[in-house]
Amino acid sequence: MMTIQRQKTLSNPLLLSDTLTQPLVSTSRVWYRKGQKQQFERCGGSNCWEITLRSESFSPSIRYKKLLRNTDLKGGRRRFAAVMQITVLFFAEIAEALNQRDLILDLPEEITVQELIQYLVERYPHIKEVIERSVVACNQEYALPTQSIYPQDEIALIPPVSGGEEAESEVHGTPTCFITRKTLSPESLMSQVANPYAGAILTFAGTVREFTGNLQTVLLEYEAYIPMALRQLENIRSEIDQRWPGVQTAIAHRIGRLQIEEISVLIAVASPHRAESFAAGEFAIQRLKERVPIWKKEVWADGSSWQGTQTAHWNPFSKPED
Repeated sequence: MMTIQRQKTLSNPLLLSDTLTQPLVSTSRVWYRKGQKQQFERCGGSNCWEITLRSESFSPSIRYKKLLRNTDLKGGRRRFAAVMQITVLFFAEIAEALNQRDLILDLPEEITVQELIQYLVERYPHIKEVIERSVVACNQEYALPTQSIYPQDEIALIPPVSGGEEAESEVHGTPTCFITRKTLSPESLMSQVANPYAGAILTFAGTVREFTGNLQTVLLEYEAYIPMALRQLENIRSEIDQRWPGVQTAIAHRIGRLQIEEISVLIAVASPHRAESFAAGEFAIQRLKERVPIWKKEVWADGSSWQGTQTAHWNPFSKPED
């Protein structure tokens, strides 16, 4: 009878003995090939058995579809590395090039961010350059290359940002920090920061320009990774509050299609004196360009291009300068 030992953490491999008389009853599956060979495959051949496992400790988000490694252990047992299933979200030029918004992958448990990037580069060599310039977000936070990925994580591949159409709802967020398909109103956003202690209210509006050098723009399309973008916008407001106590800030950004001269981003800052408003407003737009996952597609009369490759400002791991 085959015995199965499962260690405490999901990251540890399964330990399987060499003998099997009948399958066990379970919902999760792995495949084991009889004999000493290093190659493993799905059952179906005369020397390939299906093993099903039953254990309430297994995470339902993990599906063991194949075995990756076979190493001799003491007592005639063998050590196998388990496979986890993750979903990677795509945006902007990557989603457009692949014609899909997400991808389900079977990968080794605890694969690192750097290994995931390398895997995607090898899988999609035609967009190698943009993938290599991208970073991975894990649970709506930018992840370092050495960070491990786990089955429950929300994974997104973030190409360089510049600021499509993502969600059906027209407004996301709060009155002082939101992303919307609706027209932005400076007066409305100013009313969110006005207060009896404010001696100055600054508004900054980024608009759609028609001419960039020799190129004539017809319209812009903005796309956002909305949950993460809102989190990053709130982080900017928190940074401003820490640097300039008492300063009130509201930030709004458009998504979808924008026509010439429409407002794409709006920032309102209220402070007791004008100097803090100017400084905080400049800080807000700079940090937005560095960290917030919002992309811009520029549509011209004779073509179009995603402008997220403008990396002069984008630096997702940057810290606020003192």
